Amino acid sequence: MFGKQPLLVQHIMSNDTAVITEIFPSIQGEGLYVGDLHFFVRFANCNLNCYYCDTKESFKESENFIFQGFSGVKKIYNNPINTKDFLEIFENYSNETISLTGGEPLLQTDFLKKILPDLKKNGHIIYLETNGTLANELDEIIEYVDIVSMDYKLDYTIQNKLNSHELHEKFYKIASQKEVFVKMVVDSMTIISDVEKCAEMISEIEKNYLILQPATGTINTPAEEHLIALFMTASEYLPTKLIPQCHKYMSMK
Repeated sequence: MFGKQPLLVQHIMSNDTAVITEIFPSIQGEGLYVGDLHFFVRFANCNLNCYYCDTKESFKESENFIFQGFSGVKKIYNNPINTKDFLEIFENYSNETISLTGGEPLLQTDFLKKILPDLKKNGHIIYLETNGTLANELDEIIEYVDIVSMDYKLDYTIQNKLNSHELHEKFYKIASQKEVFVKMVVDSMTIISDVEKCAEMISEIEKNYLILQPATGTINTPAEEHLIALFMTASEYLPTKLIPQCHKYMSMK
């Protein structure tokens, strides 16, 4: 406890730094913008621990991270990175869609408040991928965000004990100020009332798309009949799509 502090603790002491896992261009593999080219900025750490998480590496606070540009050339940066060095990474880029992902990017909101205005000035589209539980943090940066890809977590999928529905409802009210869609990972244990509860929340605040994303690579992969039943239920309330993690089929990040 009194030894060397973790990187995240160190960076919290300075609002000008962040801990990042990697920065790279790739094809968006989830949600409404699947198939689009995005620049992904993967932030370290998460406030949740979902059993199906496929980015466990973001839980590790490494001393450096790799930036890869469109040419494939890679460069190593030290963690935590300050705002000046971060913005220099993107100074030769403009009008790109920058996907803030993780982990959970909103854990580093103070850093986001400092970099997002400059990224917006350079014409970038800010796409936030989030677990949808940190409403107060979202409120601090929502003016700089263009698109919110918000997860709706089912309590049984999270090892943390929390009332996720109430957190999501508060979050969605703020997110609906901008373009937003909700993504729910569903598996063989997801029941009709889970989907109904989410769909009702969305439709009562502002109707936007609900994306049902089948859990893959787990023992709880849902059957086709189950997915159709969940889809039909959600469709009674709002526009719904069933979209898997397409980047995995393309062997991409």
